[in-house]
Amino acid sequence: MRCWSQRIFWCICVLASFLSPVETSLRAENIDIVYTWVDGSDTEWQALRDMYHTLYRPFLINYDANTKNRYRNRDELKYSLRSVYQFADFVHHIYIVTAGQKPVWLKPHPKITIVSHREIFLKADDLPTFNSQAIESNLHRIPNLAEKFIYLNDDVLFGAKVALSDFFTDTGLIRVNLSERKVSKKPLVVGECAYNSAWKNTNAILNIYFKKEKRFKLCHAPFALKKSIMQDAEQQFPYVFQAVSSHKFRMSSDFTMTNGLVQYYALYTKRAKFGREPSPMIRIHNDTKLNKNACQNLKIKECKFFCVEDVTIEDNPLVDLQIHNFFESSFPTPAPWEK
Repeated sequence: MRCWSQRIFWCICVLASFLSPVETSLRAENIDIVYTWVDGSDTEWQALRDMYHTLYRPFLINYDANTKNRYRNRDELKYSLRSVYQFADFVHHIYIVTAGQKPVWLKPHPKITIVSHREIFLKADDLPTFNSQAIESNLHRIPNLAEKFIYLNDDVLFGAKVALSDFFTDTGLIRVNLSERKVSKKPLVVGECAYNSAWKNTNAILNIYFKKEKRFKLCHAPFALKKSIMQDAEQQFPYVFQAVSSHKFRMSSDFTMTNGLVQYYALYTKRAKFGREPSPMIRIHNDTKLNKNACQNLKIKECKFFCVEDVTIEDNPLVDLQIHNFFESSFPTPAPWEK
């Protein structure tokens, strides 16, 4: 008996030797992953969206508040989850936040929970929503969510082995990966991208509450977050959270909730540190030649995470097939939660 105890002890010591002090301390905690997802091909959901869009159209000044690429489903979630299974073995649990929908390829699995918008929104009148910023402003209310979690859009994937220290420091700070794109200081413009409007608003409120300085947008990457930071940010900016949560479509008065506002708030309150991992992004167009070049130029195994952003306004079966083949060749091994 003593011999076996000694063997187990030495195995643990050997395993610990492969982990950095940061990894050892972080692995003692549960780290969850959160996705937001919608099945834009669901005809009932489409009818509901169209009805509300008719009501809200007069108030929408951003050209992309209701474009198809916001809701198109090319099974990005399936392949992103495959990348999690392949490269992020530290994940404790995965939450998929949806409008009561479920991927057809997903089977019940103890590691995955589907969360309805109804479970996390404080006000029933805010639903239904077709605004990802509104959904993101409520993620910290997911039942049983771990204090530390990583939020991914479904078009963000892991390309190589990731470690907990890529997202959190040994003292519990979140890592924030900034891009090289500056936040515009110009006023809002009718017809501009909703994402740009939200960043302008975020920049303005950070100038008021903290200090005026040059800021940069975040990389399209996995976002390290903590429930306590989001809760404190909501107390700091209650009107922002309430207003964005009530917007059924992206509006010019939105803010970048979990991809800007919360991170800069954490930086200014000394609960975040700048990250160091690049996050390349390829944009999917209707031009298949451009797409082919972009996919070939992306060295997946040389980046820990990357984004495949759909900017096609109209449906294109050839592009659908092209992107499917890219995902399938990059992540051919099914995860255990697939049917």
